[in-house]
Amino acid sequence: MLYKPRSLQPKILEFEKFFKVILLLGARQVGKNTLLKHLFPHLKMVVFDPLQYLYGAGQDPDLFLRNFPSPLILDEVQYIPELLAALKRKVDLSEKKGQYLLTGSQNFQILKNKAESLAGRVGILQLHEFTYQELNDRGTQPCWVAHYLTDPVKFFANAAGKETQEESLTSYIWRGSLPGIFLFPDSLIQGYTNYQK
Repeated sequence: MLYKPRSLQPKILEFEKFFKVILLLGARQVGKNTLLKHLFPHLKMVVFDPLQYLYGAGQDPDLFLRNFPSPLILDEVQYIPELLAALKRKVDLSEKKGQYLLTGSQNFQILKNKAESLAGRVGILQLHEFTYQELNDRGTQPCWVAHYLTDPVKFFANAAGKETQEESLTSYIWRGSLPGIFLFPDSLIQGYTNYQK
């Protein structure tokens, strides 16, 4: 699978050094799961589902955490809210950082409020759709604002020497920025072909 670096990568790796738990929030299909699998390929991932309580996680979250030792990625934790209190009890037994990496996609505010029980233990980050910079494989490079603020004269001189990005910017706006569709051919994007004519 083709992976495009995300601008949030350095922040997640930094958070892992300072927090026992990291909660990565974001809408469905923005790439939370893919990002964590890319950064931590050696970690086991448990993906929760709204229709079934896997491994008894909802009925006995403490037993679930004993059976699945950290470090661990828990995907879509909003489906097992009982797990958050058990996580607090579990991470309090150790000072180790980066014990659990969580993702959540629905009811952000509710999940964020529930995660408050992990105050001081959890670092909360928000992942959005691809930025224009990420789609152009510059996701881990500093934003253009940093270049501008460092040396505005050089920034404009460099920009003047480059070809226009108008066509790719138009494509970005028309196609959208969800990671799941960036590999789709133009013919699958409704109206895109007609727009180009």
